[in-house]
Amino acid sequence: VYSAGGSVSFEQCIFQNNAADLGGGLFLQDAKFQVHQCAFENNSAGNGGGLFLLRGNGQFTECRFLQNQTTREFWNNGGGAAYLSFSDPNFVECQFVENQSSWDGGAIINYKSSPVFEQCHFEKNESMRNDGGAMFNYNLGDLEIPLAVLCEPKIIRCTFVQNSAGSWGGAIRNRQSNTTIENCL
Repeated sequence: VYSAGGSVSFEQCIFQNNAADLGGGLFLQDAKFQVHQCAFENNSAGNGGGLFLLRGNGQFTECRFLQNQTTREFWNNGGGAAYLSFSDPNFVECQFVENQSSWDGGAIINYKSSPVFEQCHFEKNESMRNDGGAMFNYNLGDLEIPLAVLCEPKIIRCTFVQNSAGSWGGAIRNRQSNTTIENCL
């Protein structure tokens, strides 16, 4: 599903066995959204196996991201479950299990994004070749996109179990980001 602009809501939906270049299950761009009790299972994409979010704001509640994967093998590509770019969503009581990235962020990549993860569970996610088994947060500046756009994720009361990375950060890898982690296991 691709949705650009406006507002959209999904409730008790299943996004399963889909493939795309960006956001195998769901791609939201410039959108306000509510996603409640949805499952993203066995989707694949170059970036954001289950979800790709570009300049989006909203909330995911009680969603499950299971066995999604990315296929692109290049620096700062990945996000087996989700790739968040210039977005500030909230994830509440979501599960990220057995997602896999061929490069960064086994479950999540946060690029110049400031999401909030509250009471989420990350288990057995894998970044095969590089960083952030469960999550990779980065904020690299270049000539077109200055560092003024911040990456400031908040991770509150979340659990991280048996996540792995090919390089740095079995659970979380931060690169030029201001990450808050509170009461996590």
